[in-house]
Amino acid sequence: MKAVILLAAVAVAAVMAVPVDEKTYRTPATTELLNVQKNLLKLMWRVQDYNTYPEQVEIGKNYKLEEDIESYKNKEYVKDFLIAYKKGLLPRGDIFSVYYEPHRKQMIKLFDLFYFAKDYETLYKIACWARDRVNEYMFVYSLSVAVYHRADMRGVVLPPFYEIFPQKFVDSEVVFKAYHEYMNHKNTPDYTVSIPVSNYTEFWYQHDLEQRIAYFGEDLGISMHNKFMAIEYPFWMDAKKYSLTQDRKGELFFWIYDQLLARYEMERIANYLPETEAIDFVDPVVKHGYNSHVSYMNGVDFPIRPDNMKIEDLEDMTVEDVLDFERRIRDAIDLGYFYDREGHKISLKDNKGIDWVGRIIQGYPDVPTTYFGSLATYAYTLISHIVDPLHSLGSAPGLLEHSETATRDPAFYSVQKTLNKLFIKFKEHLTPYKREELVFPGVKVENLEVDKLVTYFEDFEFDLYSVFAGTYESDKNVNIKYRTPRLNHKTFNYKFDVTSDKEQDAIVRIFLGPKYDVYGKELSLNEKRVKMIEMDKFKVSLTFGKNVVTRSSQDAFLTTKDELTTKQIIQKVEEALAGTTTLYKEESYHCGFPERLLLPKGRKGGMPFSLFVMVTPYETTASETKTFSLGYCSSYDRVYPDVKPFGYPFDRKISEYDFNTPNMYFKDVIIFHKTIEEINRP
Repeated sequence: MKAVILLAAVAVAAVMAVPVDEKTYRTPATTELLNVQKNLLKLMWRVQDYNTYPEQVEIGKNYKLEEDIESYKNKEYVKDFLIAYKKGLLPRGDIFSVYYEPHRKQMIKLFDLFYFAKDYETLYKIACWARDRVNEYMFVYSLSVAVYHRADMRGVVLPPFYEIFPQKFVDSEVVFKAYHEYMNHKNTPDYTVSIPVSNYTEFWYQHDLEQRIAYFGEDLGISMHNKFMAIEYPFWMDAKKYSLTQDRKGELFFWIYDQLLARYEMERIANYLPETEAIDFVDPVVKHGYNSHVSYMNGVDFPIRPDNMKIEDLEDMTVEDVLDFERRIRDAIDLGYFYDREGHKISLKDNKGIDWVGRIIQGYPDVPTTYFGSLATYAYTLISHIVDPLHSLGSAPGLLEHSETATRDPAFYSVQKTLNKLFIKFKEHLTPYKREELVFPGVKVENLEVDKLVTYFEDFEFDLYSVFAGTYESDKNVNIKYRTPRLNHKTFNYKFDVTSDKEQDAIVRIFLGPKYDVYGKELSLNEKRVKMIEMDKFKVSLTFGKNVVTRSSQDAFLTTKDELTTKQIIQKVEEALAGTTTLYKEESYHCGFPERLLLPKGRKGGMPFSLFVMVTPYETTASETKTFSLGYCSSYDRVYPDVKPFGYPFDRKISEYDFNTPNMYFKDVIIFHKTIEEINRP
């Protein structure tokens, strides 16, 4: 996901092993692509208001969908949409939830128009038409997924979702203050003001221990990570219908959220909190309440959930449904197989077993049976409506029904813990790796070094332009921003020696895990393995003899830097169109885990962790080295190159006798947490 600088090999006894470039070469954006990018940003500019760009309004006004049916790959999808549109879609201004089946069915009909438009010109016309005629959130969601999955839109960057709908990410009080500032200063040249976070977090910190880690759950980077995963692998998307490869997407579903949960647990330990409790649907109680202090774009607040609320049945789904789905999945895992609709047995005991389990739990449409239902969707929906399950009070859906807000709610991690237990159950059926499956003959790792690991809080600002009215051109010099603290860490480097008995390629895997639990008990290797997070994974070219491998935390394969703001993207596009700069295609679409959250917070006096490095043989499905990318983003149209299971070698129970090979190396490290003043002190 990140370009890596290749170092020249030095022909001496100690040779610098060179990480191979994990990203395809950067390609300058063409004029056509730059215009596509500019048009997309205009379409998503302040979508809660009607379009203020006359050229797009005119295109939408003159476009006749029923007369342009030949411009779509499948006419039936156009006819289906027109029938639904004439009957009436979700109005603008209403709350949209992709988890609500009637909304989802409408959204898919709209998405089909965007996805099956034969060319960009048709896509642009239908998008201009739909911009002011369908629900604004449904519009943004369906267009975003279409942009992400259409081959002719590759390289187009979506604007940050927290700028499109800032109300879902900032305290309602901040929205009021921002609007007040705008009305008083919209005609003031180059006016900039930053509104700091409200002190409600400090207040709740004194009363609710869970708020100690609100900085992680409410982090915008975590929110966007979850959002992009939901865009790349929508739970409703039928890979066959849309001709998508989506290799190992069930296994990726397991791995991405296993890692997010493990990362969350590290923050809990750092803040002296016990492990997350899974939700038991036999006695379905959500112990921890939550008040998000945020709202929908129409001003309706997200509901407040008190402590110890019982999960109740909804009109169209029940707690019993979840228990049935969970039991059936457990039975399939124990049996090692399930039957498809035609009665054919599908094994869960081969290399694809974990992928099937992930697809089943997520409830993807391409699972060849409906027997297992949609466990994840039902679990999230039931808790989302826990305050008003029968809608007798007219309460809005909770945070869990929106991927960009779900991670703010502690209940999200409790649900993930419940789902993760099923994956762990599956993994426990697998035989521990034998020594010959772990060893790399002729290769030895030694002398691991890492820089001092330091975390700190810094201020972050983002633009609240979407709260107001107006165009980019009229308001580009008015900057009203929201300022909030967020976790970061100092850049650090790994350095370790690898001896090899021949010249060969290899994969380096780096993991980090807690050394002790929250009570100070040292974790055994098997206790630790389910808590390990993968810090990095990259290819190296080893030479005969001693190799010195260095790697920066900034090059981690699964991380991404901060998203560009909408105004920054527009400015860069305009400069590129004017020829004053070159803008390159952004292949990663800002998908990935936030680079600055690679390390858990640690503690002021230091917190011990276990760092693990393993060098394994280079075994890949990639046909060309230049396309070799170990990131899990943008993988919907390619086969994932690493043949090993995600999490290897910690994905199975460990036989400590076998888990001690020369190509592995453990090292205790300490993570310190400092103030920004201490960081900046000479």
